[in-house]
Amino acid sequence: MGSGQVHLTDPAQAMEFVKLTQVDALAVAIGTSHGAYKFKEEPKLALHIVKEIHTRMPELHMVMHGRAACPRSWWNIVNKYGGKMPNAKGVPMSEIQSVIPHGVRLRSISTPTRRIAITGAIRKVFAETPDKFDPRDYMKPAREALAKLGGR
Repeated sequence: MGSGQVHLTDPAQAMEFVKLTQVDALAVAIGTSHGAYKFKEEPKLALHIVKEIHTRMPELHMVMHGRAACPRSWWNIVNKYGGKMPNAKGVPMSEIQSVIPHGVRLRSISTPTRRIAITGAIRKVFAETPDKFDPRDYMKPAREALAKLGGR
């Protein structure tokens, strides 16, 4: 596959796959991507694929992988304390919410967001108190940063 090519789920093949395998849930390829640096601009997702699969198989549960938008303030903390994280964008929450009525039941959104929150908290401790070396000194703020995320 060449650079820039995207493979998307074919609804007809999805139907055949579900029929043959009897899977409980199907992860669909609609243009999302894992990782903190994947989208440099607003992602262009093929949300119509989710809707078409749902029309064909309304009882099917679908899974949407990829990264949700991370608040810029968290990126700023990482960068303020020595990080070099370029601008990146995630999947807007409005797009995630738009496919929930069409069979998306599981959405993987939090891993990069949590990593960014943890990294920012740890970098801040190291920058502000360079004499600290005990993991308890920097893991407590990291846990507190995660707690602030709540159910994200």
